[in-house]
Amino acid sequence: MFRRDRKKKQDKSSKKQTEQTQTPTPNEQGNPPERYAKVAEKMAKQFAKPPVTGSLKTPGIIQHVQQIPGGAIIHAANASISVIFYQPNLVEIRMRPDRQFPPVFSYALSETFKFTPQAATVTEDTDTVVIGAGGMACVFTRTTTQLRIYMTNGQEVSVESGFSWLGEKVTWQRQLPPDEGCYGLGQRGWGLNLRGRKWALWNFDPVGYGRGTDPVYY
Repeated sequence: MFRRDRKKKQDKSSKKQTEQTQTPTPNEQGNPPERYAKVAEKMAKQFAKPPVTGSLKTPGIIQHVQQIPGGAIIHAANASISVIFYQPNLVEIRMRPDRQFPPVFSYALSETFKFTPQAATVTEDTDTVVIGAGGMACVFTRTTTQLRIYMTNGQEVSVESGFSWLGEKVTWQRQLPPDEGCYGLGQRGWGLNLRGRKWALWNFDPVGYGRGTDPVYY
């Protein structure tokens, strides 16, 4: 009797182990790949910040210009804009409502990289502020901080409608010449030329993306 009970227990234990090793994975059970996206979307809504309402804010009227090595900082009514030339034809433009411009970390730059400021000039009149460094010039309209970029031969290569933001969302619009395409923007889930559409640039991976949305952050 003792031997029979022991054998039954061994059979049950062996059967249980076999069932555990043969348990199918979630995909084998037939759960669709969208399950993760649904859970992530639910959590994103649960921990989402309250929406910010109101109208878009803009830098406003330019009040004064502070010249710095390699460029200048434009101080407007609601924000400041930093313009720094890394090369005569390579410029970095940053806009911050808090007027602070800490160093920007980049995996593309070596830790030993040292920035050599270019010889930049600042010219002001009643309508515009012009910041240049030999290869190109950035022209800001005083009343709207609209940005236009010109080459040394007078060719207009970039026209922007101006900076605007609402909460943590920033809006940037640029006018394109008739024959210019728009490529990249962080590997969008669309065709090659992204011209003629509005695209969101994320600082995190959006979940549950599909064709026409943003698969990776910028």
